[in-house]
Amino acid sequence: MAAKNETRGSSKPPVKESPTESRRGAQQERTAPLDRDVIARRAYERYEKRGKTPGRDQEDWFDAERELKGGGHAGGHQA
Repeated sequence: MAAKNETRGSSKPPVKESPTESRRGAQQERTAPLDRDVIARRAYERYEKRGKTPGRDQEDWFDAERELKGGGHAGGHQA
């Protein structure tokens, strides 16, 4: 009797990370990545505090990210 050749599901080989991705992953573990929603809320608060003046969304985002990472306030007054 011939042996059955069974295939069980799709067994793909594990995806290897590039050295850049490996370093990025290690860095994220050390710095505990911030949740995008938390940054977005803080950036929006900055936008509202400024009187909802458009055109500074990237500045608000980067400042909020820096503030939440513990880099302090960028611009404006500190609370």
